[in-house]
Amino acid sequence: MPGIPIAKISGDALLALCNHESKEVRKAAVVQAVRALPVRRIKSILREYASSDKHRYYNIIHWLDLGASMNRDDTRKVTQVLGNFSADDHNHEVCG
Repeated sequence: MPGIPIAKISGDALLALCNHESKEVRKAAVVQAVRALPVRRIKSILREYASSDKHRYYNIIHWLDLGASMNRDDTRKVTQVLGNFSADDHNHEVCG
């Protein structure tokens, strides 16, 4: 998402990206969010995403939970290493 820092994107816009039809867009959005946003905001997004009646993708919940539960340094290390890994990405709906 060049040009707009992820921290400036509204919660609604970020949730829309997390539900985008493209798994690449969803992953790019959530990995950038987890890298850059404060834990409090990640937890808020996770709560809203998990309680939504829209599609919920396992990989989005996975990344948000990682960002909500790990310390910031470890989160950044994990997203740096695994955030660009695309083989066998999870693309499963939890409910739809």
